[in-house]
Amino acid sequence: MKKLTALLTALLLVFAAIGANAQSLDFLSQIYPDYTGNYTFSLTFDNAASAASLLKELNIPDEINNFIDVKAMLEGLLSADGTLVTEMSFSKDFKKGEIALTSDSVHGITVNKNLELNAKCKIGIWMSVDMTDAAAPKCSVIYAYPFTNKYMHIDLFDMLTEQSDKDAMAGFFASVFSEQFMNDISTFSAGLIAKYADIKMSGSTATVKINAAAFSSILSELSPKILELYKPLMTAYGDGSDEYNAFSESMDMMKKLAELTFVGKDGITLTYRLSGGKITSCSANFDMQIDIRQIYKLLTGEDWQLVNNGTLDFTFKYNASLSKFGSTKVNIPALTADNSFSLNDMIKDLTPGGQYDPSENDVWIPVESTALPVIDGTFYIPVRDFANAACEDAEITFNNGEIRITNKEGSDAPFSEMVLNAGSDKVTINGTEYTASGNTFIDNSMTFVSSSVFKDAFGWYIAYADFDMLTGICSFCFASAN
Repeated sequence: MKKLTALLTALLLVFAAIGANAQSLDFLSQIYPDYTGNYTFSLTFDNAASAASLLKELNIPDEINNFIDVKAMLEGLLSADGTLVTEMSFSKDFKKGEIALTSDSVHGITVNKNLELNAKCKIGIWMSVDMTDAAAPKCSVIYAYPFTNKYMHIDLFDMLTEQSDKDAMAGFFASVFSEQFMNDISTFSAGLIAKYADIKMSGSTATVKINAAAFSSILSELSPKILELYKPLMTAYGDGSDEYNAFSESMDMMKKLAELTFVGKDGITLTYRLSGGKITSCSANFDMQIDIRQIYKLLTGEDWQLVNNGTLDFTFKYNASLSKFGSTKVNIPALTADNSFSLNDMIKDLTPGGQYDPSENDVWIPVESTALPVIDGTFYIPVRDFANAACEDAEITFNNGEIRITNKEGSDAPFSEMVLNAGSDKVTINGTEYTASGNTFIDNSMTFVSSSVFKDAFGWYIAYADFDMLTGICSFCFASAN
């Protein structure tokens, strides 16, 4: 639930941002609760040669170039072109409405001169909110991700069984989905833009330029203000709650990020075109520079020892057209038993903190990975990430399609050995063979096994599962009830 709250926060900031980017100008003093935005974007990795040099310094063997064009592959993996459509239709007081964010992107990947791939990626999030009846609040979310074959949907209030928990959630949503809250965030953000950005008007065009120093200052001042705005909302769960602590940690990280370099010498340029007092289109050019040396220092406390300067340079561009002010209809997918599955059905009742209480379970194994496929309503578990999380000291070997996980001496994991075979539904755990609901498979160099095996062998279930859009990390947790 913590990450779900963070996702909702991100969505709120998305539609507050249109008014916040330069709200000190009169024509941008309003927030648009009902509009459609069509965006095209491109992300280009500008210094793949330097990144390839860094990999070489990290002792990636030269022989790899016999098989892979490292420079070309990096350029493809870290570049993308795509489209984004935002649809929003809310009442003026923000108590009832719908939001949709859908994106299509294409990644052209060159492995070597004999193999080129084009990966098409689709992502969608649709949310419906109705807070008009305080006694019966509603909020449902539908997800479409590349690692699922069907829509995932969840009803936030149905997940909670205790009325006190539902009341706390309703209080939180009623405060967040309000015109006052939107205005508070928007007004403060606009003040920061006016304070640090270079804003120029020319006829019906407004240009906003933000350099690296301005970007850092905006981040450092914005995080405590957002925390201040959210504090009275999070007290609905009680001071010191998991939700508030998690959000506070996120804001602390934002302040640390303000110390890092993210903006290159050309900075950020936003250009707005106006008609009838409204923004009709806008474009952006963002010179991004990620300094790995700074990140390494922040995470380890140690100085960078390599010769390579450790910087990654990107250029991000987008063009947007805004329309249908006051007349947008959000197109929410029609769900059927064949094209969707419910997370409410797959995940057991949550506690007030938004997670299971580990003390109520014999086993509590949190896992993070870059993928968590769902096939026919069943989670498929990334084997290596699971083994590293479940085992104190595991050895993983691969031999002609056989994957063997062996716990070394001293491990307290509930199994000593697990053997799987790609393309087979048979899994052997501690010498006993089990039949999974589907075949173990390998995709993008990752091995996945059906979660049904863990239920049959240990009685484990997936206690929670979510996806962080900002980091691309899937988080899930195995648990077994007493």
